[in-house]
Amino acid sequence: MCPELFKIGPLTVYSYGLMLALAFISAYLVGEKEFERKKIVPNPAYLLTLVSAISGIIGAKLLSALENPTALIANPIGILFNSSGLTFYGGLILAIFVIAYVAKRKKIPILVVMDVGAPSVAIAYGIGRIGCHLAGDGCYGIPTSLPWGTHYTKGVVSTLASKNPQLVELYKSIFPDQPVPFDISVHPTPIYELIYSLGIFRFAVESIRLNPKIAFDLSEAQLISIGMIFSGLLSWVIFILTKMVIVFFSTRWNNINGFSKSSGSKRNNNSSRPVDIGYEEVDIRYAVESGGKRLRPILTLLSAKAIAGSEGSAWHAALAIELLHNFTLIHDDIMDNAFLRHNKTPVFKKWGTNEAILSGDVMFALAYSELLKTKTDHICALFSAFTRAAVAVCEGQSVDLIFETRKSVTLSDYIQLIEHKTGHLFQASIELGLLAAGQKKGTLFQSLKKFGMELGTTFQIQDDLLDVIADSKQFGKTIGGDILQCKKTYLYILAQERSKGKEKKILESLYCKKNIQPDDVAWVISLFHKLGCVEHAVQEIQTRTARILRLIPNNKNAEPLREIATFLLHRSF
Repeated sequence: MCPELFKIGPLTVYSYGLMLALAFISAYLVGEKEFERKKIVPNPAYLLTLVSAISGIIGAKLLSALENPTALIANPIGILFNSSGLTFYGGLILAIFVIAYVAKRKKIPILVVMDVGAPSVAIAYGIGRIGCHLAGDGCYGIPTSLPWGTHYTKGVVSTLASKNPQLVELYKSIFPDQPVPFDISVHPTPIYELIYSLGIFRFAVESIRLNPKIAFDLSEAQLISIGMIFSGLLSWVIFILTKMVIVFFSTRWNNINGFSKSSGSKRNNNSSRPVDIGYEEVDIRYAVESGGKRLRPILTLLSAKAIAGSEGSAWHAALAIELLHNFTLIHDDIMDNAFLRHNKTPVFKKWGTNEAILSGDVMFALAYSELLKTKTDHICALFSAFTRAAVAVCEGQSVDLIFETRKSVTLSDYIQLIEHKTGHLFQASIELGLLAAGQKKGTLFQSLKKFGMELGTTFQIQDDLLDVIADSKQFGKTIGGDILQCKKTYLYILAQERSKGKEKKILESLYCKKNIQPDDVAWVISLFHKLGCVEHAVQEIQTRTARILRLIPNNKNAEPLREIATFLLHRSF
């Protein structure tokens, strides 16, 4: 192998150092693209790569030094500051803690960081191991006669018999009847690790590596690998349990009175009805099982947990708020003549407008029926909050329709609109959870109500932004759908205020003309970018996010509420 590649004057370029630099650059490039794809603004790839590089090298050096306590005590400065001696796991462990700390301080969702970090670390680790292979740094395995055995003749730790007595003794123990060759062939374990699964494969590789056993006849890396394997299994179990909770919540729809009747048969629009007319359960099942984020019921459950320590008392209220939300979606789709809802055909296009209206009406009635089952001393306040939210949503939709025919709308008008259309329902979701948990007044009650309103309005601004920048498959709606429907969104109002002359006239004429074409939509979206409306919206969301998170109490029970809020405010769908 070749530990030294070339010299530039007095500077020596080492193969391991070069590959280490390429590893971090590759991790940065992968991370940058992934964060960009997930719409995390500003992109934290550079910051996280920088802190991971610094902490990784420090951690790797510290663990390497601790592995040689005698040498460390004898010459601490020399051991800590020499140009060699790095242990991967030390760097990995310290980097994980530092990145988690930085992500929390910068309010970057930790799950997103983990998701982006996995491929970034994998590619960086693989490139780093190529560096180990080129340098021949001793991270190779036991002697072997296999055809892919490798000679590290010029390595930092040579496989020449004359330079490696320990390797000679090991060769004799493995091949007692064979003479020791001049240059011993060994397992190229750095190359193996290009294809290994961190933890499991490392454990296996260690069984043929020249590393001392620490405990239970296992090396240090094997013991750490076991810890990583169990950590991975624990994370997997937590992930599965989380999915089970979500599935459990979804299946609770079948517990609504009359909601679990068998309805497997398909209908045509002109199919006959039974004499005893009931609500159209097929339509309702289709609506509530078509997907969606279930944000409002989750907020209800988490706000109850923030107060009572558990969400048990709030399940019926959570079901009620989701039924109310789905009722509004069915009717909104009719008024907007929507083409998609959660990447599926809207109810009114599948079964007709009349049946869609009736299905929405029944869902509204079922919502009150479900709300009545909530066991709380504040049932009147519960119904009052629910009714206020329902009225506010209808008022908001009415104003939204009026705005479509108005030539200009101010940002102040728009904020009032989304407070009614989205903010009040988010606020009610929080308020229902608090009331179900027994909290009716106080500073915490008012603070979390305000949190709900702020979260809802910011969520709507984010929806306006995603309408022009999201991936349509993830978003579940037609990109530019608000433009097609002439909606006065946050971006449009900014563009109308900032545009001048010919651009302003074209924007206003395009936005409200009938049968607008895809090229027209693309022009409007490009104008949003050109005028800085998209960047302004991103900054507004970031400012609001910081304000929103300060409204959540700093206690253990409220932490899930903080996590879901952070996730929502950094979403890409």
